[in-house]
Order: sequence, then structure tokens, then C-alpha cells
Amino acid sequence: MISKIIDYHSIGHLRYLVERARNVVVTCHLSPDGDAIGSSLGLCKLLRNMGKRADVVLPDQVPRQLTFITLEDVQPVTYSVNRIKSQSLLERASLVICLDFNSLKRIDKLGPVVAGAHADKVMIDHHEDPDLEGLKVAISHPEASSTCELVYRVAMQAGWLRYVDRFVARCLYLGMMTDTGNFAYDNADDPEVFEIVAALMRHGIDRHELHKRAIDNYHVSAIRLQGYALHERMRVDMERGAALITLDKEELERFGYQRGDTEALVNRPLSDPSIRWSTFMREDAEHIKVSMRAEGDFRVDEMCARYFHGGGHIHAAGGEFCGTMAEAVAVYEEILAGVAPLATVEENENQSITNEDNKNNED
Repeated sequence: MISKIIDYHSIGHLRYLVERARNVVVTCHLSPDGDAIGSSLGLCKLLRNMGKRADVVLPDQVPRQLTFITLEDVQPVTYSVNRIKSQSLLERASLVICLDFNSLKRIDKLGPVVAGAHADKVMIDHHEDPDLEGLKVAISHPEASSTCELVYRVAMQAGWLRYVDRFVARCLYLGMMTDTGNFAYDNADDPEVFEIVAALMRHGIDRHELHKRAIDNYHVSAIRLQGYALHERMRVDMERGAALITLDKEELERFGYQRGDTEALVNRPLSDPSIRWSTFMREDAEHIKVSMRAEGDFRVDEMCARYFHGGGHIHAAGGEFCGTMAEAVAVYEEILAGVAPLATVEENENQSITNEDNKNNED
């Protein structure tokens, strides 16, 4: 049985806002991933199935490998490409629903436009430490596997499941699948995640097709870029169990980079059991994009927040660095110097076990 984790006041207020809304705009974070795209398109279609006029406005373009999920009648509007239409939709919106982000800095130049909109604003998100202001409803559950999971729970508790069709189910499954690493990460440990998956699959979705197209789908140029990055641009510190991959603009251009081509590259070093912390730095037009992944007791959310103006989850976080790649790497190396060697970590763990055993024997 799927429990009702969202408080009744929030659900009731959200229902009221949706029922009276004439125009709804759904938006998500910069560089949208499967969870951001899935939750945004899925909720938009659900609202349209309810008879609402709803649109999706994104800060920037959908990554190449995720464009397949859109429908002809649910095409997102991209602020970086069409500012006039994006601003027009937000100006006449009576409700704006913010998905998969909890700070305006996560939507870049779209942030001031959303902040200036006169519409009521709602947040549905699973990241820690939300700092969005002026919200009518804030549904924040960091323990959830994904924002798509939360959208399904909202629909369930609000009595909207009858509006979930095959397209909505595909979108929500996409986000849950990608944000959990095909249900391999520890954020999928809750059995209710799979109860929701079962409910979505009853709509006739093809999970094999979704996995192939969203996760195991790269153009030849992207495969070559990733191979180059792993062979030529990866540094490994085995003493501390850390790996760093960097790609500058010249290297990206050489391989015909398009957004999404380096998706999941940061996870690859963690395939080696001796690596507990992986970092990927990519030079974008205005900053260095930083992504971090970790395993075990090593956490990267606080690291990204402190050094790279970002944040995220304990084991998956990111941020940005305003400066050169060399300067960003210098910051990384400063952090790395303060990381305890693996041998020290293991000694401390063994000592803790010994102390606990001694305490138990004394008792």
C-alpha cells in the first residue's frame, strides 16, 4: 500500500489552486534531466487531461537523448530560445508549478521572470534545504526517490489518478528510472517506489524501450567523446579513492558536443570499487559546470554547496564555478588535499567496530 506522506493541508491547498487556475505554467531546473523533464511533461499532460490550459517553460533545451518523450501537443517552450513566448506564458499564468528545484538560481536567467510573475507559485521537489520564497504550497520530501515519485503521490492524494494516461505514466516512470540509476541507487530502497512503478506499468508502458532510449542511447560522436574523456582526461587518486574528469570547450567542439552527450559520465569512475568520489567538470559558455557522485559515507552535497554554489543529494550533487578550468581544478585539488586517505578511513572504521565490540563485552 502506498502511504500518504504529503500533509493534507498542502494537498487541499494545491487542489484549490489548481481548480481555480485558468492558465498553468510548469517549469523545472537548468540542464533538465529525466526527472525534471518527466515530472514537467507528465504533470502538464495530467493537468490538460483535467481540462486545464497548461504549458511547460524550460530554462534551456531538452538534452538530445530525452527529446523522444515529448508529444506533438505537449511541446515545451524554451526560454533560452524563445524568451518572448516564455515571458508571455508566465505573465498570463495564474499558477506556476516549480518542479525538481528549490532555488531560483537553479533556473538561471528564467529565475527573475518566474519571481516577477504575479501567479500563485507551488513547489514540488525532493532536494534538501529549499529556499524558494513566496510559495503558496511547498511540497518538499528529500527522502523521495525523485520528483516524479512525488508527482504521482500528489495525484494519488489529490484524487487525480483517473487523469493519469499512458503518456503521463511514461513520463513519471522515466524520471523515477533515471534518478535512481535504473533503480540501482539507494534512493530506491523504499518498497513503495516499486509499488508506484507497478501502478505506472499497468498503463502499458514499455520499460525496456524507455531504458534503451533514455539511458543506453548515445550518438557515435558522444561515445567517442566519452571514450576520450575516460582515457585522456581522467585523473585518479587511488590513495583517496577519487577521480576527476575535465573537458574544456575546445575538446567539446572537437567531438561535436551537444547537450546530454556527457550525461552519466561522472558515474563511470565509480564502477571501480576503490573509487568512492567522482567529479566531472565541463566548460560551458559562462562557467564551469561541476557534477559530483559518491558512495558510502562520502557526501558531496555540502561540498558542492560550499565550493561551487550548488547542492543536491548526499551522493549526487552539482554546481558551477565562475572562472577558468585551471582555477576550478585548483579548488578541487584543495578539497582533495583535505580528504582522508582510504587507509585512514578503514582504520577508523575498524577502531569503531573494536570499540563497540569491547563495549558489548563489558555490558
